Amino acid sequence: MPDGFQVDLTALDQTGQAISQTIEDMGSKPLGDIDGPSGDYGHAGVHASFKHFCDRWEKALNTLIDDGDTLVQALNASMDSYVEADHAAVQSMRSVGAGSDPAQDAADG
Repeated sequence: MPDGFQVDLTALDQTGQAISQTIEDMGSKPLGDIDGPSGDYGHAGVHASFKHFCDRWEKALNTLIDDGDTLVQALNASMDSYVEADHAAVQSMRSVGAGSDPAQDAADG
């Protein structure tokens, strides 16, 4: 399309799959156990600070996962829309060529 644009549906699909895989990988590593028992830190304050950090990190990660899910849904919906539009265009072109040519009688004289 010289005057339009093209959408690489394969790239769109691969992007959605890669984001989904990343989300799955992130969700399979629970952060709740990272801080461990307070005795491992030698100081209750250090443990409390690290636990607080892990809790905040987990909340942020959950937000990223939710946003990633939303992004994947939008990519999939976009891809579906492009595929449907392409299919409709093909069907429209086929139906135009399937009928008789109204100019044929004029051309045949």
